[in-house]
Amino acid sequence: MRPMAGPNRLHQIYSGNLLGEIRQHLKGQRHQVYHAPFDVRLTTAGADGDQQIQTVVQPDICVVCGPDQARRLRLPGRAGLDY
Repeated sequence: MRPMAGPNRLHQIYSGNLLGEIRQHLKGQRHQVYHAPFDVRLTTAGADGDQQIQTVVQPDICVVCGPDQARRLRLPGRAGLDY
């Protein structure tokens, strides 16, 4: 595994501007917007039916639409409980 470099200045400007636009668009709705660094754990059901973490990603921006999706994504902290 090779460590990744942090995002450059332009990347930060673009993702920050996009984050602001998304937040403004979703204002007053039940969606939550998160920005990096933020782990999203992608799971798959195992043979016994238990979910197992297969991949962890850190998207620049993540929109979670409702508490059920927050629980399904296994977001850290109180995500999904504050709606």
